[in-house]
This record gives sequence, structure tokens and C-alpha cells, in this order.
Amino acid sequence: MAQAAPSSIEGGSLSAKQRERLQVMIDAVAKADPSRSKEYVLNQALKSFVKTAFLSRGRWTDRQKFNLNNGAGPVVVPSWSRLVDVQ
Repeated sequence: MAQAAPSSIEGGSLSAKQRERLQVMIDAVAKADPSRSKEYVLNQALKSFVKTAFLSRGRWTDRQKFNLNNGAGPVVVPSWSRLVDVQ
């Protein structure tokens, strides 16, 4: 593990599941290029994380869907989404 995911970002607290997701992102960025600084790794992971959640009233709320490629790509409906058909 490159470094531990923070429990809050920009003053907003993360749930346990969000923190786990951010940790996976941090580990993936660190593994992709081990020569990068911890600051770089965290910043890249945070850029990815904010695609999956948004800050609202002091806490992070998971997006129910989001687009890849800076909003221009295909729609992703993540497994945590209420939009997923669980039948």
C-alpha cells in the first residue's frame, strides 16, 4: 500500500466504502508508476475519486452514474448505484 486514504477531502468526510474505493485508486496509481511521489499519487487518485462522488453538506455523496473521458465518454453505472437492476 502506497499510503493510507484520508478520512476526509476538502473538509468533507468519506464513508468507509468511499475510503476503500479511494484506497484502491491510490494503490493503482502507485503501482502504475512507483517512481511518482506520494503527493502525485494522491492527487491523481483524488481526480479519479471526484468523478465518482460529489461534496454535499460536508460529506461526500456517491454519484449514481458518471461519464468517462472527462464527461465526453460512455456512461458508467457503478455497482453501488440505485440505478442498477438487482433482480
